[in-house]
Amino acid sequence: MKREDFLLRKEEKRIRDLAERDGLTGLFNRKTMESKSGQAMEAAEAATVFVIDIDRFRELNDRCGHLAGDRVLAAAGEILGGMFYGESFAGRIGGDEFAVFIPESSDWQMIENRMAEFSYSLLRAGKRMNLPEDLTVTFGVASGKGAFPELFGKAKEMLADEKTKKKNARSFRNETMQGNCSDTEAAGMNKDMELISAELRESGTVKGACCYNYEAFKQIFRFVERGLKRSSQRAYVMLLSLTDSRGEFPPLEDRSEKMDELEAVISGSLRTGDVFTRYSSGQYLLMVLDVSEENALMIGERICRRYYEKMPEGTDLKLCRYLYPMKAAGNKGE
Repeated sequence: MKREDFLLRKEEKRIRDLAERDGLTGLFNRKTMESKSGQAMEAAEAATVFVIDIDRFRELNDRCGHLAGDRVLAAAGEILGGMFYGESFAGRIGGDEFAVFIPESSDWQMIENRMAEFSYSLLRAGKRMNLPEDLTVTFGVASGKGAFPELFGKAKEMLADEKTKKKNARSFRNETMQGNCSDTEAAGMNKDMELISAELRESGTVKGACCYNYEAFKQIFRFVERGLKRSSQRAYVMLLSLTDSRGEFPPLEDRSEKMDELEAVISGSLRTGDVFTRYSSGQYLLMVLDVSEENALMIGERICRRYYEKMPEGTDLKLCRYLYPMKAAGNKGE
């Protein structure tokens, strides 16, 4: 291809992007979303439409400035662009509102999982920005047959209902927070809670995952099991075993040093909300929350890769891993 033709096509693409995409997030703009969704609906038997709204975004702009607001919108756009592409696509349809189009019908489990993934990613992005409050979102969804405007309208109705429920819940919490306490009593209890919170919180900068002793890990495991009964969250445990090429633990004299090195790699490879424990003299147990099986496997691969990078050439050690899905707590025999 001649250089002149290449530059011409590049300029044509730039102009097309300016017309089709939102300048801040890089996602499709509202007009393009409506056009592309309409075209896709003609070929699809059914579809799913999400409408997503960032909670209390106006307050964020007022408290932190519009630059911070723009950074949040850009982060949301980057996350959605990485989650939905190809036949599925996302767009910014105005202000702090986004839409996603998927050319197939979706069950509620899939819908909740995708929105939980987006919510968690945006929450972490907000924490990296050191925002004063956690970023949360509200979404509405419609799935099935019908024209795009019909599905979009149903999703908007659900979004409005969910926003109203959240507003009422906040109002109820504000009214009932102090219960029957007088202002003086409430002020004293607030001071108590500040001291209790300071005592409970970790000190210093929190980095990497936390390594607990096995008994503490077991209690956390059982707590998470109970939580799985009332949520769609997924959790996995992974067993890591450090062995030699014959499948045996390393000699006792240098096993401790090698396990300490592995502990540092695990802590730095997991999220701060994940936990792990030394299960035996040559094994670690990991617990990862709110991830897909694919992502959990990727975590194990990342740990192994980083550990092997630290090993000297010619070492006889290898790291074996086994992933197991956690199940909701049940009655005996379940």
